[in-house]
Amino acid sequence: MLRVWTFAGLLLVAATSARAALLVYEPFDYPAGTLPGQTATGLNLAGAYASGSAVPDSLELRVANPSLGYGALLGAPEFSGGRLGQNLGTSAASAVAALASPVSIAADSSLFFSGLFLLDDSSDANHFARIDLLNQMNGDSLSFGESGIGVMGVGVAAQTAATGANGVSAGADQSFTNGQVLFLIGRYQNGAAAQGDRLDLVGYETNALTKIPAIFDATDPAAQFRFSVANADIDFTRIDAVRFAIRGSANNFVDELRVGTSYGDVVPEPGAAPLLLAGLIGLSARCAGTRRARSCPPGSPRRARDPRCEAARARPR
Repeated sequence: MLRVWTFAGLLLVAATSARAALLVYEPFDYPAGTLPGQTATGLNLAGAYASGSAVPDSLELRVANPSLGYGALLGAPEFSGGRLGQNLGTSAASAVAALASPVSIAADSSLFFSGLFLLDDSSDANHFARIDLLNQMNGDSLSFGESGIGVMGVGVAAQTAATGANGVSAGADQSFTNGQVLFLIGRYQNGAAAQGDRLDLVGYETNALTKIPAIFDATDPAAQFRFSVANADIDFTRIDAVRFAIRGSANNFVDELRVGTSYGDVVPEPGAAPLLLAGLIGLSARCAGTRRARSCPPGSPRRARDPRCEAARARPR
């Protein structure tokens, strides 16, 4: 029994350590209402959310329930909390939270990010929802989602000192139908060589019975869309804040932001540790039953008087 549980402990450590490099997680687990002014409780977020735009309170971003969720996607992460949107879309608004521990992105390394988006451009074609990863020390940013330019356009973009004011981006208009909930997964590769940087974004319709791949696949044919920027100089090297920007009339939302150093951080396998624990508990019970059966041989006095022996005899082999 001790050997079984020692092995169980080691496997559980392995299962949970797979997400040890999760750098940021924001499920918007706050009371319904205005987000600016709320103390940020997401993983590696610090202080209170600040408004990133000069708008009246009625236009500030607000938390609503429930979470967008991952719908019918197979292999999607677990989710919790609420979702973030805007009730009146007469002007865009944003909310910014600082990171408790800034993230450094070294040369020859990768950064992964994911999020849920409910997008709807039906009102006046200028609604949007976007997530920005910020380096407030020098103004660099990496963004994904729908921008305020174009119609039903989703993409990924970076604007840094290396890219210049025009930045680099990849995406397309007409990437979704109004009211769709999309799961966006992105990767940034900070190459060691000149023009060795890369940005990728794939998007999945959450109402589709689609299997999320076990590894990042920038060309996944099952994805609704795939966008890439290759052979670029981006040099995005630090994240010290996150910004959520939305314009919508209770019809555009973001949720479940994850940032990590590996694909498994931002698309963790759902419930791996609980399932493993349940299996090991079953194995432990089976081993215990086998020992009882061996200690109750046919014809022994103990077999006749010990009800546990009766249970062991009745158990299917």
